[in-house]
Formats: sequence, C-alpha cells, structure tokens
Amino acid sequence: MSEKVLKELIGSVREFGQVLRGERAPSRVFERAAPRRRKKSHTRFAVCMRTDDPALLIPRKIYEVTPLASGRVSVVDEGGETAIYPADNFILMELPREVEEALSRVA
Repeated sequence: MSEKVLKELIGSVREFGQVLRGERAPSRVFERAAPRRRKKSHTRFAVCMRTDDPALLIPRKIYEVTPLASGRVSVVDEGGETAIYPADNFILMELPREVEEALSRVA
C-alpha cells in the first residue's frame, strides 16, 4: 500500500470517528428504501365451493389455503393431508387481521 493511500485511509478512519462521536456531520448520506416484503406463501382463508370428493373437502366450509403460482391452492383436507386443489374450488376471503388471527388459533 502506498504512503498516499495509507494517509487517505487514516484520514477516513479519523473522520469516521468524528462522525460517530457527533463532532462532525457525515460528508454524504446514503438512503435505501426498505425492501418490500413479498408474500411468499401467505396463508389465507377460503370457502370451499365445490369438490370432487366430499370426504376430503366439505362445500361451504372455511379452509386455510396457500395460493400457489400454478393457479392451485395447497390445503389440509379432511383426511389431514396437505393436498393441492384447483383454486376454482375455493373463494378467497378478505378478512380483518384480527379475524384471521382468531381463526388461525382455532384451526
């Protein structure tokens, strides 16, 4: 490392110390917006509207579902198994957060 680069580095470290101690304002400030949280596999509630197998899905019953990119939903059916069903079989519900939390505790 050259003498010039070393002096610049030492000067930067001293300046940083002054900024940390509040003795000097930073020469520049970088702001970065917080990343938006993506709803990876956000569980929602939905009403089952139709089924091919009434033993596994009950029409008019509310289920916790996870929408999938394929146009299907993942749901724990009446057999206790996580299965994939067509999203057309369900109507997603927009519920207040408090209601969703209460339903999640019961489920």
